Amino acid sequence: MSIALKFADLALEGVESWQEQSPSRVAVETFPRRHGSLVQPVAFLAPRVVQLSGIVTKPTEAALKSYFEDLNYKLYRKGRDKLYFYDDNRFLNAIKSDLSKGLHVQEAAEITARFSIDFTADDP
Repeated sequence: MSIALKFADLALEGVESWQEQSPSRVAVETFPRRHGSLVQPVAFLAPRVVQLSGIVTKPTEAALKSYFEDLNYKLYRKGRDKLYFYDDNRFLNAIKSDLSKGLHVQEAAEITARFSIDFTADDP
């Protein structure tokens, strides 16, 4: 069973895992002060990183290759958009930072690939 997720209007197939690194407070002292610049004396949240992983199964190698090429193109073309993660219309403003994939050998006639997509959510 997979998790139903959506990035903008693109449904993400085969997602089995959602891992999230919670943001931490970034201390004011970590930012160097430059001559003539003003730095506000407040801490703020660091960007949230969400990693999705799963498995996609297609009947042929060509179909699997085509699926990942289309997915990468659409994620790249969308840029920064809404990542919906529950069925109650909650979302994160996110941008794809990485897409990795690898073939997975099975005994069935279908071709399977594991994938992971990293999103950076700079505006929770």
